[in-house]
Amino acid sequence: MGSLFIFAHKQSNDLMQASFCENPMKAYYDHISTPPEHRTPCIGLSANFDGKQALMAKAYFEALAKAGGSPLIIPPFEGKEQIESLLDRLDAIIFTGGGDFDPAILGEEPHEALGSFDTTRDEFELLVLRLALDKQLPILGICRGIQLINLGMGGTLYQDIYSQHRHKCIDHSQTAARSESSHSVEIFPETLIHSLFNRDKLAVNSFHHQAIRDLADGLKVSALSSDGIIEGIESVHEKPIMGLQWHPECLVTNKEDSMLPVFEWLVKEALLYRDCRTLCRETPTLDSHCDTALYFTNEQTIEEELYSPDFDFYSGISARSTKVSSLPLIPANKLDLRKMQNGGLDCAIMAAYIKQGKRDKQGLKQAGHTCLNMLKGIKAQVANYPDLAGLARKVSEIKKLKSEGKKAILLAIENAYALGANLKLLDTFDKAGVCYITLCHNGHNDVCDSASDEKHPEHHGLSPFGKELVSAMAAKGILADVSHASEKTFYDVLEICPAPVIASHSSAKALCMHSRNLSDEQILSLSKNNGYIGLCLYEGFLVKNRPAGIKDVLAHINHLRSVGGVEIIGIGSDFDGGGGIPGCQNAGEYFNLLRALKAEGYTDEEISLIVGGNFLRTLQLAQLYAENHKKAL
Repeated sequence: MGSLFIFAHKQSNDLMQASFCENPMKAYYDHISTPPEHRTPCIGLSANFDGKQALMAKAYFEALAKAGGSPLIIPPFEGKEQIESLLDRLDAIIFTGGGDFDPAILGEEPHEALGSFDTTRDEFELLVLRLALDKQLPILGICRGIQLINLGMGGTLYQDIYSQHRHKCIDHSQTAARSESSHSVEIFPETLIHSLFNRDKLAVNSFHHQAIRDLADGLKVSALSSDGIIEGIESVHEKPIMGLQWHPECLVTNKEDSMLPVFEWLVKEALLYRDCRTLCRETPTLDSHCDTALYFTNEQTIEEELYSPDFDFYSGISARSTKVSSLPLIPANKLDLRKMQNGGLDCAIMAAYIKQGKRDKQGLKQAGHTCLNMLKGIKAQVANYPDLAGLARKVSEIKKLKSEGKKAILLAIENAYALGANLKLLDTFDKAGVCYITLCHNGHNDVCDSASDEKHPEHHGLSPFGKELVSAMAAKGILADVSHASEKTFYDVLEICPAPVIASHSSAKALCMHSRNLSDEQILSLSKNNGYIGLCLYEGFLVKNRPAGIKDVLAHINHLRSVGGVEIIGIGSDFDGGGGIPGCQNAGEYFNLLRALKAEGYTDEEISLIVGGNFLRTLQLAQLYAENHKKAL
């Protein structure tokens, strides 16, 4: 890993030469030995490389230094694990300018206007980009860098704008000095770049003949030149990603139109990123509901068949390849160990979901059998990676696994249909390590009425068996989960259960009218019960008639806090069960929730409660009740 860290030395007035040093880790350790509150963020910069040395314009370093960042050059090198290790040490990354892209990477024959290119750099930077995106690093792309971002996210490029663009182009290859502007760009309102300058037009420089052709999914245009060439892009999901076709580092010293705000933005995002990563290291983070176990069994048919015999609990399954051959395949599943690592997620509660079926003898027997097999499947997947993960049920076990650098997987059951009306099965599931049971799903069962058909109740809440089951669960320290339960069932559970009650994946009905969501009265009742609500990231439970986003998640969290207090809130994503929204589509993007909460003004203590502490408290109280109950017998 040491050879990746290199010092920059002056070579000429405009270039910096990066040479390998005898003690290459010293720069990094000098950096981290500074107290965090005084440490400038470490920002990586990609570089041109001729096989012997990396060269970079000193304007990049000067711009970063003025903005308060510490630059670190990244030349091309081999080793995916080493690249990931390097990125773990960075707080942000800049993809800098340079030569053309290899037409083979674009999937095209060379154009006659093609300039020099470096396939090694292309492939290296595409891989670094993909890994940086996975880790949610703040990203700034400059000139070639904006093209790289678009290409790496699935967009296309012009090899030569002068012959391939549908409109006649202005001069994008100025002969004037880099510190001078040559044309203006239109800045779109309600974009990141507009917020930095509060202007509709900017004067920019220009040194390129390749540019974005088709914009990648997940990106939007923030700036255009008068001939229609895309000059600025950013994330549509409010991720810290910005690309600029001009060279802002050369215009930082321009008094009239300084581009310093661009680098100040990146440094600010780098500091936010570092603070959130520190928070992830110091506090256990948890997702109280996911359905990834559906990938482990084909014993039940569901609406969207998920079972994959090739599922790997570290890397998931690969559903499709990207347009760029050098990028890794993109897994379709939403939670696996790799995504948990990237997203800063320490603990996932994996539910054995049992689809509601016939309640005859054969149907109930099959439900119990399927549930046990799903629980075994979860255990088998975890057992494949003993150095990376472990099973847990108690809070102490979760914390121990975190201290060992391992992910904790807890077991749960979604739909007590798996028990039928057989209380003896509760002993079996208790011995299997189940920490909570969702009492029903979409349909009434022998335990209770479901929210899916409240107008036609069967039991008018909990059945007699359901009341017996809830009490027995409390005695064993198994949490009763009222997500999916009817309102009458909800209040019956709170009345019967002597331990805290949870809603593992539910949202606020006041913001999104859905039978699955909780009213303000229910939220307040759970708060008085010392219970827990895992905010569900299922789009239909967050908003109606439009796409959901991180802002909608924040709106629900803010509402839950205003009604029941911050101590009731958690995250129950429902990943692999329909959950996931743009900006937090999978466990690898869980980190964006922390970033959004911090940007919203939540304190570290409040964030720690929301992303794990509240569920752990509820679980501990439930298990403490069970211990005291057992002693009293």
